[in-house]
Amino acid sequence: MKLILIFGIAVLGASVDASYSGTCYGRCGQTSFSDCSCGPLCNLIRLGCCSDYSAMCNDGYQPPVTTSPCDSNPCHAYATCEDVGYDQYKCTCMKGYQGNGEYCKKIDPCDGNDCDQYATCRSVGDYHYKCECKDGYQGDGKFCKKLDPCDSNDCHQNAYCQSVGDYRYKCVCKKGYQGNGKYCKKIYPCDAHDCHEHATCQNVGDYRYKCVCNEGYTGNGKYCKKIYPCDTHDCHEHATCQNVGDYRYKCVCNDGYQGNGKYCKKIYPCDAHDCHEHATCQNVGDYRYKCVCNDGYQGNGKYCKKIYPCDAHDCHAYATCQNVGNYHYKCVCKDGYQGNGKFCKKIDPCDSNDCHPNAYCQSVGDYSYKCVCKKGYQGNGKRCKKIYPCDSNDCHRHATCEDVGDYHYKCVCKHGYQGNGKFCKPINPCDLIDCPPNSKCVVVKGHPVCQCVYGYTIDEHSGACSQTCPVPMFPEKGRYSPQQRTHPVGSVITYECDEGYKLVGNLKRRCRESGSFSGSDPYCKEIVTTPPPYSCKNKCGLYSAGAACACHESCIKFGNCCHDYERYCGNGYFPLFR
Repeated sequence: MKLILIFGIAVLGASVDASYSGTCYGRCGQTSFSDCSCGPLCNLIRLGCCSDYSAMCNDGYQPPVTTSPCDSNPCHAYATCEDVGYDQYKCTCMKGYQGNGEYCKKIDPCDGNDCDQYATCRSVGDYHYKCECKDGYQGDGKFCKKLDPCDSNDCHQNAYCQSVGDYRYKCVCKKGYQGNGKYCKKIYPCDAHDCHEHATCQNVGDYRYKCVCNEGYTGNGKYCKKIYPCDTHDCHEHATCQNVGDYRYKCVCNDGYQGNGKYCKKIYPCDAHDCHEHATCQNVGDYRYKCVCNDGYQGNGKYCKKIYPCDAHDCHAYATCQNVGNYHYKCVCKDGYQGNGKFCKKIDPCDSNDCHPNAYCQSVGDYSYKCVCKKGYQGNGKRCKKIYPCDSNDCHRHATCEDVGDYHYKCVCKHGYQGNGKFCKPINPCDLIDCPPNSKCVVVKGHPVCQCVYGYTIDEHSGACSQTCPVPMFPEKGRYSPQQRTHPVGSVITYECDEGYKLVGNLKRRCRESGSFSGSDPYCKEIVTTPPPYSCKNKCGLYSAGAACACHESCIKFGNCCHDYERYCGNGYFPLFR
């Protein structure tokens, strides 16, 4: 500690840097360096004044105005400002926002999510998100697998399921069966043969068959041609062989020739005749000819039409009329019928069968039959045993078979499934409710909930989903009202600025049907005031009641100091932080 001599008065130099907590209450004008001083000297050189010296002892004292760098709101609207001293500040983004404080943006909880690549991330409130599998996939969102439409199908037990894309499938009967896949029955090889129309299919076992040409035809069964007696004839080279039935033929000289067919000679007048194609030109001498319709045809020779004896036959309905020449015909019972052609009856292969007593016989085509067990029995027909209806059912794998008596059963979907029993699917809770327009149903904890689609918000009064505008940002140094979570179409917001700022742009904006607010975003501009032009330079100690401002120390008391009074005239003035 050392003594300092100022104006002949000794003071303790150590008091300069001390922090004084004493009071000047009732002690103004006293000088004491034991703790602190209340005399005018302490104020002059700042040596040990008590903490409230200016408030108690200085005439006209006004406490210094303290300011903070945060007073100008330098941070973003969604950040807080902290005064860290030495005219410095720190901006920190509010909870739910990120940035450097001077600019903050809302945190998207879906940034950096752990959803599956086949899932979509959806925000579900404050800083939380939910993973939902995309269409065509199933899982908890963190893991999604592709849906297989064949997992729940209604194919027949003798069919297999094939996925055909777009969540669809088809049922295909197994080898040895035929049908639409939903129902398949056992097939016999001849049921789908490729034998010729004039051949008969014969089952030879093990899903094989052979084709045999019918009587009067020859070939390998896949192709059969009619046996014509003209294939081996002795007609003249200028004659035509004509089949006349019953494996007989006749020889007819060609046009321009005449004879018995076994021998033909050229007829010259007929070289340029106009006889019908089914007539024969005949030489009548003197280079004349006449046209005569051929056998089986009638007319004037220039025009001939075929005579069909079968046009007026009396064959049975299940018989076929066959022309046999010389204007004769015969009636032949059709395949599967027997008789003289004038009367035909169906051949029943079941007349002599070896079916089981509890089976019945069924005709299955050409002289064949099959044995089918009667209702309530099962087997191959040659042997049948009694069955219970649920022993062979077509219920869905998620259904239960129930015997209802009289060889009947019913299929009932299991708990948690719905359908007719032949086809069951999981119950979707959303099927139980109808959501209003512009909303969709989602399942939350097993319960159906209607949520408005993007761009729509539920109306608190009507409960309907109405189109809304997004929540706009506050202008810096300003705000708008009303402040609410949603802004329905037609609603209006009004802007205002903080004190010291004025609004530039639209005062009011309306939410339009397009889902956006009218006009553009307004902003707040600082109102700049110009300090008075009067100065105290070279005027200290002057006071005039009629002047715009004074430079005398009394101006502090009356509040009419010129703007730079403390700079030029203030005793011991220290600049204020602004």
